[in-house]
Amino acid sequence: VLFRSAVPALAPLAPSQLARRLSVSTQRLVARRRRQDFRAWSAQLDPHGLAWRYEPSDQRFHPVAVAAVGHDAA
Repeated sequence: VLFRSAVPALAPLAPSQLARRLSVSTQRLVARRRRQDFRAWSAQLDPHGLAWRYEPSDQRFHPVAVAAVGHDAA
């Protein structure tokens, strides 16, 4: 059984890179990034089930630790 924690850590991704990874348009990704359910939504689309969060300071999406997925902050 492969657990999510066994997936190698990923570097932060630019919007276009994460959109490609999730198989969505960059426009759709950017439109959804501020929604409260973004982490759960991104985890559903991610090929390894990873959740992502947007960091405005570097304008990149960062993978979220599995333990933090259920705790979205607005």
